Amino acid sequence: MRASRPTPRGLGLALFAALFAAPSAAEPLTVPVPRETIYPGDVITQDMIAMRGFQRRSVQEKLVALDAAAVVGSAARRTLVAGLPIPLASLGKPHLVKQGQTAVIMFEYGGLRITATVVALEAGAAGDAIKVRNSDTSAVITAVIQADGRLRAP
Repeated sequence: MRASRPTPRGLGLALFAALFAAPSAAEPLTVPVPRETIYPGDVITQDMIAMRGFQRRSVQEKLVALDAAAVVGSAARRTLVAGLPIPLASLGKPHLVKQGQTAVIMFEYGGLRITATVVALEAGAAGDAIKVRNSDTSAVITAVIQADGRLRAP
């Protein structure tokens, strides 16, 4: 008797699809890489990114950015080396407030609005709660950074 090749029904459709639809390890994976070294705090632009092919075995797909759209507009949290894939953990929201920056904080309650001049003790992005020092009293309070860069007392 001659052995027959397994059919899709014999293997099960899901297993058949997994075996023959999965990309091979030899097939290259194209990911965004920095054209030049990008330093922490730099906001990444399209001009700073190039696409480069890597072997799938050498890139852990779940840990690196797979397309330029995921990178552009983000801020580097650590140094990104030119020509190497960009780890997702190295990307963050751009800082709207920098450490040492003078800003105005607003406190609103009902119809009452109080503003004060503060100095940021931490850097932060929109939605972050940071520590600030009141310039008049030297009291340290927490402020929430708004999307437009203003500070609000919680």
